[in-house]
Amino acid sequence: METTPTHIVANSIMILKDLEDDTYENWKACMMTYLEAQDLWDVIGRGSEEAETKRKKEGAETKEWRRKDAAALLAIQTSCAPEILARIRSIRSAKRAWDTLAEMKEQELEQDYSSEEEEEEESSEEEEEEEDVNYEELLPQDLLFSVDDVPLLSKDWTVEDYQYWSYQMKTYLSDRGLWDGTVEFTVQPDGAPPIVYKTWREKNFIALRAIQASFGADIPYQISGVTSAKIAWDILANLNQFKKRAIPPNDTLYKAPLSELNPGARRRETQYYRPLVAAINNGDWDSVKGFLDWDHTALTAVINRQGELPIHAAIRGKQWNITRELIDLMSEKELELQTSKGATALHFASWAQHIRIVECLIQKNERLVQLKGKTQVGYPVTMAGLVSNEETTRHIYNRTPIQLLFPECGNDGFLLFKASIYNEMFGLVESYLYKIDDYTMPLIWA
Repeated sequence: METTPTHIVANSIMILKDLEDDTYENWKACMMTYLEAQDLWDVIGRGSEEAETKRKKEGAETKEWRRKDAAALLAIQTSCAPEILARIRSIRSAKRAWDTLAEMKEQELEQDYSSEEEEEEESSEEEEEEEDVNYEELLPQDLLFSVDDVPLLSKDWTVEDYQYWSYQMKTYLSDRGLWDGTVEFTVQPDGAPPIVYKTWREKNFIALRAIQASFGADIPYQISGVTSAKIAWDILANLNQFKKRAIPPNDTLYKAPLSELNPGARRRETQYYRPLVAAINNGDWDSVKGFLDWDHTALTAVINRQGELPIHAAIRGKQWNITRELIDLMSEKELELQTSKGATALHFASWAQHIRIVECLIQKNERLVQLKGKTQVGYPVTMAGLVSNEETTRHIYNRTPIQLLFPECGNDGFLLFKASIYNEMFGLVESYLYKIDDYTMPLIWA
């Protein structure tokens, strides 16, 4: 029974949900491989001129070309999410649909780049303005405070200590007109007059200093770098909420069996881990190490909504120094922990094309090459092949059991083979065929 394109796409090709870098490039690679396998790529790859010439011909060749064009267009449409499909559903040519998606991707990149430039310009202007302002000289004297007057809170506070301090601090800030509009709101509403925003910035400065001064010289690193009184207040509240939970000592959690550390069982208090995520994104290893020393369980915790561990976030953010430090801290079993989509640290490193990190991971745990993700691209070697980095791909390929790439084990071998041809990694193609023959020939003769 002949398999329809819709059935194949539904079971073999990822869905294009948005036009973000990773999503679009993954979809593009998988779709190209699929179209080549179905002998449909020529209606796109040869361009619209040849397609137009064939359309003008008469006979069976024209019908065959139209059939292939319609099949390729159906495959593209079927693999698009509804919001993407709505933008190309009126197109009747596979070539034009393909080019339209590429143009949409370029337009989105240009918009993102323009937005980033505008944000950077606005940010730099605000920073220049703030650098010129000495709030302690400009603020009314009744807003300024002495450190001796601020309610104190120990760095190693208990839940009861925090409750007492928060009540005192709220009263302290309210008495000075610093609670409303500063701790209750992060920023002024849009459209506020400049004088109102200036007043809020002045009050925010004093409220933040009061909160930080509560700890004396031992300001917690989680709030030492923030610039908003609201954010500092919320961070402390989140830390206290974490303490309120009856959690066993850190050592007990840190030594828990791997079965208890799977993505479904790990804690998902993403707000609690915001300081850790910020430190990773900023490449601040000292702050990352401080957080891990304070809470050992964070090393294997889900720290964001993508279901990532600290090492996954570090690799995705290309923070290589932090990644190396985390590899040293993690055990072999902990390196096998996966995201909600089944990706390990080696999957992330394969996609990032960083050969040194790939080598470090495999050297510490050779089983990582055999762990398959839940997406269409299962094994790390296939991931590396699709992003066309021959050095990384070959390093992982040489350590991956060839049996995992057999057709009966899934389509990873097929995807790797097609990607190697498309990306001109012919040495890998030859090696793959040679190894396949070594295993299949004895079976044939038997």
